[in-house]
Amino acid sequence: MLFPNNLSTRDASPSALHDVKAFSDGHVCILPTIIPICAAHSLSAVMIFREAQVDDIPQIMTVRLAVRENRLSDPSRVTAQDCEDYLKRRGKGWVCEVAGQVVGFAIADLQDHNIWALFIDPEFAAQGIGKRLHDMMLDWYFRQTAEPVWLSTGPSTRAEEFYRCQGWQETGRTQSGEVRFEMRTWPSHTL
Repeated sequence: MLFPNNLSTRDASPSALHDVKAFSDGHVCILPTIIPICAAHSLSAVMIFREAQVDDIPQIMTVRLAVRENRLSDPSRVTAQDCEDYLKRRGKGWVCEVAGQVVGFAIADLQDHNIWALFIDPEFAAQGIGKRLHDMMLDWYFRQTAEPVWLSTGPSTRAEEFYRCQGWQETGRTQSGEVRFEMRTWPSHTL
């Protein structure tokens, strides 16, 4: 953890804390680690991160359909039954809740060794929710298996940059033109 302008943990405001990641290719990412809930929401509630349950599926679907990037060309292709299958049989999922509302979710598929979903309600973007869900998901995934995990996302999107900043390695393109990433190892993170 680096502190700008030589601040110490004692005098650093939450918005002044950042994770800085430098990669061998010279790429540097600066990511906020502690960000308050957006004041525009007028919420005094805290973010709750927990394992996803089948009862969360309607809200998960709402978040999935609310995204502005990586939108489904045909929303009927991803059903509530698909979500249940990934949560109960294929892998595991996590949600972030604010005031009883699911505002983000992540689902790992242990059978096909991929990240099936990581989406945040656009109203709650850039608040550290995606990073926290990402880390929880990969901590769990790599406790289950040593197999590399992969995902794909649209090119030139915020998601593509996010995954690069998290250390994912690009391995090519899918047939549909999405960027394909892979993560071979994962250092254990304390959440």
